[in-house]
Amino acid sequence: MNFFLDTSAVVKIYHQEKGTEKFTQHLAGISEELFLTMSDLTKIELHS
Repeated sequence: MNFFLDTSAVVKIYHQEKGTEKFTQHLAGISEELFLTMSDLTKIELHS
């Protein structure tokens, strides 16, 4: 399964906020077939 993650989704992986637990549980449930993709802009947006 392919997922394209925007910056707000990537932040949920590294920082506890509303929705983090539900999101990470979903990713863990499909981890064997998971392929994550993110924009090159995500690195820039994370710094802002």
